[in-house]
Amino acid sequence: MAAPDPVLDRLYGNYRRAVVRCRRRHVDLSAVDDLLTARVVLYEHLQRGGWCPPETVRRQLDLDALLLEQPPSLVPG
Repeated sequence: MAAPDPVLDRLYGNYRRAVVRCRRRHVDLSAVDDLLTARVVLYEHLQRGGWCPPETVRRQLDLDALLLEQPPSLVPG
């Protein structure tokens, strides 16, 4: 059994908090940005550890990273 990874635990906690924040009735752009950031950082950590995401997840990660690079005024919604 692998040793616990405190970095992974922290990143997953950040991701889960961002998900909960985005489930609220009125979500602002900063909540969405936080969610995308948390997801990209978490998955990048997993990939550095040897995880190979399925093609659909990899495409979503590429889209998330692209959205994070855009100025807020260019993001629809």
